[in-house]
Amino acid sequence: MKKKIIGICALIMSLQAVASNAQIEVRIGQKYNRFSKLYQGSVEVTALDNNVEVYDVIINRGNCDSISEDRVVLQAFGNAQAASRPLKLNYGQSTVFVSNKCQRIREAIVKTNTGTWTFTPRQ
Repeated sequence: MKKKIIGICALIMSLQAVASNAQIEVRIGQKYNRFSKLYQGSVEVTALDNNVEVYDVIINRGNCDSISEDRVVLQAFGNAQAASRPLKLNYGQSTVFVSNKCQRIREAIVKTNTGTWTFTPRQ
């Protein structure tokens, strides 16, 4: 019994340590789309260090599409090559990923050059 309690405490402490090493901050919520007049699920990724590259955001374990608003702008202006590269953020800069299919986001997995991080909204 004592070993189980020690094991559980060690697991909890290691999970907190992994979360504290993330070089990003994530806010999960909803955003109003003025064109469709609907709310979309949104994931805002903010860099907590310089030279953070965001490769992908997976929403609700891949059950929802996601696209960065920055990439939409690049594609709209005909810069498809730049839109396919990782999004580079410096300290304090952020980008927003939206999902047209899901309004309620339960989990966001963010893949960066410093690792892959899983975030869930606070209740």
